[in-house]
Amino acid sequence: MENVVVSNKSNLHFKLSGIYGGIETISIEHSDGIDISGLDFSYNGQSANTPDDWVDTSSANVTQPYIVIKDSSNVTVSYCGFDLCESVFMDGITGKDESDKSAVLVEGNSSNITFNLCTFIITPMNDATGVQHWWTGITVDGTSAYISNLTLDTCTLDYESPEWTFEDEHVSDDGTATKSALTGARLLNVQGNHSDGYGVNGLTVKLASVSNFSGIPDRVCNVYGLCISNADNVSIQGNGPDYLGITGANGFLGGYVGIQCGSEDSSQGPNGTITIDNVAFDSYIGVKYLQGNGGTLLFGNKVPAFTKHVVTPFDGIAATAIASNGTAYNTLASAVNAVRSNGEVSLLANSAENVVVSREVTFTLDVRNGVSFAGSIIAGEGYTLAKNGNTYTVTQTATPVPPVVEPDNPSVTPPVEEPDEPSVTPPEEVKVPEAAGGKVAVSSSSAAAGDVVTVTATPEAGRLAWSVAVTDADGKAVPTTPGDKSGTWTFTMPDSAVTVEVRFVCDGGDACAAHSLADVEVGAWYHDAVDWAVENGVMTGYDDGSHRFGPDDTLTRAQLASVLYKQAGCPEVDGSKVSGYTDCDASAWYAKAVTWATEQGLMTGYDDGSGRFDPDAELTREQLAVVFWRNAGSTSEGADLGKFPDGSETSSWAEDAVEWAVSTGLLKGYDNTGELGPSGDLTRAQMATVMYRRASEE
Repeated sequence: MENVVVSNKSNLHFKLSGIYGGIETISIEHSDGIDISGLDFSYNGQSANTPDDWVDTSSANVTQPYIVIKDSSNVTVSYCGFDLCESVFMDGITGKDESDKSAVLVEGNSSNITFNLCTFIITPMNDATGVQHWWTGITVDGTSAYISNLTLDTCTLDYESPEWTFEDEHVSDDGTATKSALTGARLLNVQGNHSDGYGVNGLTVKLASVSNFSGIPDRVCNVYGLCISNADNVSIQGNGPDYLGITGANGFLGGYVGIQCGSEDSSQGPNGTITIDNVAFDSYIGVKYLQGNGGTLLFGNKVPAFTKHVVTPFDGIAATAIASNGTAYNTLASAVNAVRSNGEVSLLANSAENVVVSREVTFTLDVRNGVSFAGSIIAGEGYTLAKNGNTYTVTQTATPVPPVVEPDNPSVTPPVEEPDEPSVTPPEEVKVPEAAGGKVAVSSSSAAAGDVVTVTATPEAGRLAWSVAVTDADGKAVPTTPGDKSGTWTFTMPDSAVTVEVRFVCDGGDACAAHSLADVEVGAWYHDAVDWAVENGVMTGYDDGSHRFGPDDTLTRAQLASVLYKQAGCPEVDGSKVSGYTDCDASAWYAKAVTWATEQGLMTGYDDGSGRFDPDAELTREQLAVVFWRNAGSTSEGADLGKFPDGSETSSWAEDAVEWAVSTGLLKGYDNTGELGPSGDLTRAQMATVMYRRASEE
């Protein structure tokens, strides 16, 4: 069988067993429902076993790849073997196929492509000059079209090479040879063209394994497991620690880098979300993350497992620990603060942190192989800590009740005087307003002064009972004490009616839109607003791999344009027009947003003749008012700014807008000073809150 072409076909099945060699290529184009199984692809006579076997291969004609899938759908390749070997070098004479090679190529508008139980054996060789090539099992090329829904299930890369190819010219006495002297190998390479909007959407990798039999250290072998760029909705799954130390086991990634997120090629666009769940690594670097286009990296129910051979679990991410919410943190304290009760914190790097825990929680601290923990877990004030092995339980300390001391020999029994008319304290009402996010119950709807009342808060799914506030008829706070059970409090009834209010907050769990953002704290005043902004695509976290939203970071003019542009549904505009501003780049991330905001008349450049927009300038409160005022039609209704101590400091060009913003509640005075702060800055959390409130009012 040679050079089989399948074009405009459907429901074809190729199945052979025990065939070795002789199969050149299978090309599938514009077809649907193609099944290839049981085939072994190999080239004969192209490799050498010793230096004496080197031959002049300048006339060799090595055809690659074996299988091409283009503009096709529902294609399955299963139980196939691919044996790749490079054209051999001798005395500087090389074969004419001196280039990157791939066993399988997926390209064009292809979808629903599955590779199941496929093995790729790569036996590359190099000359002493260090000419480097890439040998890849499967290349997914989204540079000319959008590819969707690819699955690799139990696919293996075995990297084999005779030891003599890595002797003196490649590895020094101390074993610190550079990777550039060695041919590279990878199981999967996903790429796309960001400028054209192409890429890969929907990639699932299950039980991938990479085994390095090259005879050289992992740190210089140049073997990569999965290289992923310009892809979204990526799920990489394994079987976890059960396979550690078993060479070639499913779900076990060896070599130099297990998974690379992003590309050093500037034409490759950023990844979307990549989730890694229960994958075991024995590579020199576990996950290599390239800042700028690595995407949003999450971890599933079980975080990665690294053997003691993994010198660098993460390259490009400052990850000290991972909490069971699936997020990597650069401090152990941050991970402990984020972990859910009965969850796990995995320590990935040596730590001497003393972590103070001031909340009720039970968690397990998993100190990975080769990592030491010289610090301690400490209970905060008002809490106690119980440690059982590597499991920590922090509970709130109950307020002690002083014992009643009876005298040993009471000598006098004082008379009990009965009043002529016993006084009765009438019960007062215990008011419980309706709460958002849960239900609140009290042990009694009315109570007399001195009675103890119990408050029970039952949160809805995805919420926590965060705090309780009890106030008397004069608005004064009534002290509360945590009850014996979670979500309960008690207080002593004063001599007036009281109002009981419980604040329910998002629990930061899987249903939380912002759960992957490490700096969006549970219970923070802005949390619900950020959840809404992220869920509705109005604002996102930073795309630098830090998993940060930056709630306290000052909003810039470009970021405001982006928020408004996203809220409008990202209408199509010509982003190149942004170059009309002297300081804006048509290739910048904000190009379309600033162009749109300008065309809508919402934002303009400076009127000083410079032609600048100043995209990175920090936004002021009065500038925000102007933008929203314009969006509302530049209405003339407004409020008197004279009631604010600094109202007169409002810029003349912004007065009408600020008056309108105050009248609509968009801008309010600061609680602590009563000042308006027209020239004050605006944080990202405040911006999310403004958008959230406006959406709630519509």
